[in-house]
Amino acid sequence: MQERASSTHIPNAILERPIALNGATGGIGGALAERLAKEGAELLLLVRDLAKGEALARKLEEEHGVRAKAIPFDLDRPETLPSSLEEIQTSGCGLFFHVAGIYHQEPDLSSGLERTYLVNYVQPVCFIEALLEKVPGIRIVAVSSLTAVLGKVRKARESIDWENPSKTLNHAGGRTMSYALSKSLMMSALMAMQEEGADIRFAHPGVSCTNLFDPKNKAYPSWFYKVAPPIMRKIFMSPSKACLSVLEAGIRDFDAKERWIGPRGLFHAWGKPGEARLPRWLEEHSRDTLSFALCWEPR
Repeated sequence: MQERASSTHIPNAILERPIALNGATGGIGGALAERLAKEGAELLLLVRDLAKGEALARKLEEEHGVRAKAIPFDLDRPETLPSSLEEIQTSGCGLFFHVAGIYHQEPDLSSGLERTYLVNYVQPVCFIEALLEKVPGIRIVAVSSLTAVLGKVRKARESIDWENPSKTLNHAGGRTMSYALSKSLMMSALMAMQEEGADIRFAHPGVSCTNLFDPKNKAYPSWFYKVAPPIMRKIFMSPSKACLSVLEAGIRDFDAKERWIGPRGLFHAWGKPGEARLPRWLEEHSRDTLSFALCWEPR
């Protein structure tokens, strides 16, 4: 193994402990893993596809001289999560990036709750709650979306019946609304954890070209992948630039209860990372959002 790379950006106090991230074989997650390895970080890669994760770990070790380990992790398969928790605890990680999520999927109500909410909201909140119990004091960066703070999302949240959340969430709107609402609710639940003393920060990647534009995802009609991706790749940020806001949220000193990190510039499409104020309405029903996630059980 090569000599460990020196840091040019991440404080040594953070690099002294391993860093964990999920979604490492995706667009922004993969770019973040590459950047962290370039800075000399020891990595735990929490991945759905173990073969891809192991290939990525070998690549990072060979190119950057760091230690990297792939661990099975799938928010669609909760049985994979306890072993991930044990690995993070045993390794002594001090920083965890939650990047994984799904977008614009076919509706799936087989569990009683639309799958987008499960993967983007319920399971991440449960995992982070368990992680905080296993590793008190660990810093957590949760990647959200600009769509989570739109006015129409606030309006949709106001219509949720917290006596029967599943019913209203499952009929809150189409695929895009389900995604935006799932990210918004995740943020609110994690804000409740912040109030209990957890070191949780929020970031968004702005408008970027992620794996969403890969035809294999089948998120849009086939014509979309023939027309849109080439244009979007010229206009929007690459994952390697978009991941910088996520990285900044993990290493920058800022008021994480009041602000979050995301790219600046027109349409948040290509700017450098900067701070912005979090809408205070995200705190509304934060205890309800946390309680629902922790108590939810499939039918």
